[in-house]
Amino acid sequence: MYPSFEELRSERQRIVFSNHFKRLCWPLRGTFPTALSVMATARGALDEMEPLQRQDGSWHEIATLSLTEPKVSSVNASVFILNQYEADWVVMHEYHETAEYVTYGDLDDETRPFGEQQEDGTWEADADTEYLARCCGQDRPVRKKDLKVQVKATSNKFLTIQDYVSGVLRPILNCVKAN
Repeated sequence: MYPSFEELRSERQRIVFSNHFKRLCWPLRGTFPTALSVMATARGALDEMEPLQRQDGSWHEIATLSLTEPKVSSVNASVFILNQYEADWVVMHEYHETAEYVTYGDLDDETRPFGEQQEDGTWEADADTEYLARCCGQDRPVRKKDLKVQVKATSNKFLTIQDYVSGVLRPILNCVKAN
């Protein structure tokens, strides 16, 4: 069994994505995972691609290769864009006519963000401060920041490209699509 990505990092060992993984093209459109394509080379032309997963359900040969060099047994993955997702959503919707606001005091403890520190040293925001809760038929995407997914090797002793694509992309894309 190979060590985890985190174990190697704690030992200050250099870990990189494999050249095979760098051949993937990840558009944000289409149906997962058939929309993902494989370039002939890491610097390949976009018109010379093959599907990562074919129509018959079989996978491209790079799917069984190692995600990283050196090989690892697991990785904890996160997506940077999700850390900014709620703030970007608010900026996009705050001036819409259909924006639905509630007062800060009406929010439950799970939803209520921390207020800014006041001059008197308290952290509570005024109960009548408005909070954008819903717009364009969508609830505000709360608690998406720091979403992490642990991906473990499935059939091999090491983490494959297919393990990573299935274990990271599927749950994170489903989370984003739901919002």
